[in-house]
Amino acid sequence: MNQERETQEIDYGFIFNLAAAVQELEVQKRQKELESLNAAAEDEIQNEPQNLDGWILSPKQCALITLGDREAVDKFFEQNERRLLRLIRSFRRRHNYLTGYNYEPFLSDEDCYNQAYLDMRRGFLYFEMNPRIISRLLCHSFTYAPVGGFGDEDGRYRYRPRNTQGAQNVNS
Repeated sequence: MNQERETQEIDYGFIFNLAAAVQELEVQKRQKELESLNAAAEDEIQNEPQNLDGWILSPKQCALITLGDREAVDKFFEQNERRLLRLIRSFRRRHNYLTGYNYEPFLSDEDCYNQAYLDMRRGFLYFEMNPRIISRLLCHSFTYAPVGGFGDEDGRYRYRPRNTQGAQNVNS
């Protein structure tokens, strides 16, 4: 009986070590992408911020935000604070109206603001130089604020324009 039990036991340590190794490889891949981006993006044209329907963003900053770079995210929030707060208030009004539920006790402006920051820092949002995509990605992030945000298993999200299939999980 003990021999059967020994053969049936699973080495969970191996599974956890494998998951940690995969996560470490993803971090290394992001760091390599970040280094290559910094090396390639020395061009002055890419560093100039553009006004995209109220969003102030440069192409280099957009690419760095997609990778989850802290400095780029902080600069984005500093430059676009008023625009972001307007989007949050608009989202909360629209969300309450569309669902018919009152989310006021569960969701504040600060919750949405912090959730967007966390999702951008973790690299869960694919930013592009398009104001509609930026707004929709942030609203997608606000949607998950009452439940603690995206789970790690949900992966990264890229907004798809209306003529395709909508926001989809990039990992699948």
